[in-house]
Amino acid sequence: MNTKKTVFSRMAKGMPKKQVKLGLIDNFYTEINNLEEELGTLSYLAYEWFDEKYDAFRDAFTEINDVFYMGAGNQISYVDVQTDLDTLNEIKIKAEELGLSVEEVYPDYERHIELIQYIKDADEQFQANKDRFDQFKP
Repeated sequence: MNTKKTVFSRMAKGMPKKQVKLGLIDNFYTEINNLEEELGTLSYLAYEWFDEKYDAFRDAFTEINDVFYMGAGNQISYVDVQTDLDTLNEIKIKAEELGLSVEEVYPDYERHIELIQYIKDADEQFQANKDRFDQFKP
């Protein structure tokens, strides 16, 4: 039943002895329908959303931490291939001493140099990512 109709029908039967503020219903922060919608949102955030996001965050954090600090990636680094540059330079010098082009002695010379440079660049980016992760780490 409509609140206003109820109040006015009772008033018609006789005015109450004390003063009643009829506008109190208008003072609710949210109407009941909106309150139910808002409760649905809050309930989802409190009981489902956080657990979902926290689990995903924890899994991602753990995986990143494992790669950076536990060696889970077991990836090559520039340090691993720096000595290859020395060997490649020796090959080049020896080839020139023999009057040959380096590609005649080692056909993959240029490609090997390119790969080492790419490893150097990727290793620097990997380190930058690690530094960025360290800044975030709680």
